[in-house]
Parts: sequence; C-alpha cells; structure tokens
Amino acid sequence: MSKNKIKQLEISGPLYTEADAQGALELLQPVPFEQPYMYRGFSFTYFWAGHILGAAHVRVEFENKSILFSGDIGPVKPILHKGRKEPPPADYVIMESTYGSNFHKKEDHQKAMIKAVRRVISKKGMLVIPAFAIGRSQLVLYVFYK
Repeated sequence: MSKNKIKQLEISGPLYTEADAQGALELLQPVPFEQPYMYRGFSFTYFWAGHILGAAHVRVEFENKSILFSGDIGPVKPILHKGRKEPPPADYVIMESTYGSNFHKKEDHQKAMIKAVRRVISKKGMLVIPAFAIGRSQLVLYVFYK
C-alpha cells in the first residue's frame, strides 16, 4: 500500500472508559493455585512463583503438549511470604529473563544492606535506593523497619 493511501487514526478521548474497566472487572474470577481448570479444551494450572504476592507460573496443556509461562521467579526462602513452588515439567517454557544469565550469590542480603547503609551513614553520604521493583521495595522497607 502506498503511503498516500494510509489513513491516520484519529483518537478523540480515552481508549477505555471507567465503564469499560468496571465491565472487565466483572469478568475476573479468582483461581486457586495447583487446581487444574478446563477452558475450551485447554487445561491450565497456576503454581506459586514466590516473586511478589500473587505471582504465578501458569502451565497450559492441550493435546498432550504443555507450555509453562512465567515472569519473575522469587527466591526459595523469601522474608515476606512463602517461598516459590517448583512447577511440574513442561514441553516448552516461555519466561522473562532479566537475570537469566546471572547466578545469585548465596549471602545474607539483610546483613549486606545494613552494612552498606552503615557505610553511607559513617561517611555522612547520601543514600539513594532505586524503587522500580515492587518486591525489592517491599524488602527494603521491611529491613529498615525491622
């Protein structure tokens, strides 16, 4: 198609309204972890990922094939909530991989954070803590509170 024939989409107003959001909320249903559900021939099961509250892996099965979808995966022994559960194997895995090539050190993160904060205080420096991640922010606040 030539660029002369391409029409620009003009949008006046929001793409979604509050009524749209309310309608979408009415379609949501809570789904317990580790309980298989069927939908149009697909079976799906949620497994606790332990990243932040409510984070889950979902394993989908269809015609004897399985796919596991996952985002961030939490630590085995987190401070604020129960640890992750390892999901069952799958034929295919699709996941986010921000830290996919990194190995996490086995250290006491609370002690390391306290040590770093004390070093900044002793030097009368300024402490800047980026708070872009929900889980990290929760952990930092918890350690400071404790």
